[in-house]
Amino acid sequence: MFTDPASVATGQLYFPDALSTRIYATIPPYDARKAERDTDNGNDFIFQRQGGAETLLKIDENDGRYLASLVIGVDRTG
Repeated sequence: MFTDPASVATGQLYFPDALSTRIYATIPPYDARKAERDTDNGNDFIFQRQGGAETLLKIDENDGRYLASLVIGVDRTG
């Protein structure tokens, strides 16, 4: 996200674990992964440091499609 012509804010967005688990188990190409999932939100130190549950996307599911949203505030005063 560009906060002004010279500054960029970066971060991570997080899906609820139940949705991630379902996608990795049932949706191609994710269901073809051979490696077991080794990180979930509960043991992700970045998730914990960046606000935990407050950083989860709000998910609306309709007919196999997902709409994700999250309100993000940026303190431009640094």
